[in-house]
Amino acid sequence: MRIKVLALLLVVLFAAVALGPTVAQPAKPTQEQLVLLWTETFKNLSGFSPKWARTSAKFIKENFIDKNVPIFLLDVRELSERKDVGFIKGSVTIPLPTLPANLARLPADKKTIIVQYCAAGWRSAIVLGFLNQLGYENVYGMDSGIKAWTDAGYPIDKE
Repeated sequence: MRIKVLALLLVVLFAAVALGPTVAQPAKPTQEQLVLLWTETFKNLSGFSPKWARTSAKFIKENFIDKNVPIFLLDVRELSERKDVGFIKGSVTIPLPTLPANLARLPADKKTIIVQYCAAGWRSAIVLGFLNQLGYENVYGMDSGIKAWTDAGYPIDKE
């Protein structure tokens, strides 16, 4: 009798283990989990800086800013960097780790010209690839970030 009960328990246990993953749906990740995943994925890429993702501050100023071309100017630095260093007039700050949680703040029109910058260029290079994957067609990353902008003597605003 004990053997039959033990065998029955093993069959039930085996069935529960075997059928469990196919029956249960995985939980949807929370917004905080997605942001954490984003942060962890890119935190060690400080040396990443592909050349293909670069456009000079001079090009951006002369071809967009000076000609009053409508653009979405995206600052992907931390809010503390914006406060300490300043920012390009008209820019919207969405720090890189929070970008997936703030997609609603990006232009709905995928053909909008997006010019984005960070402090030195590597974060904006990551964002360039991300925005292209989301279907944005006109995305520019500023080579050397706001440092190049200020080194060229272009104006910045302070809070």
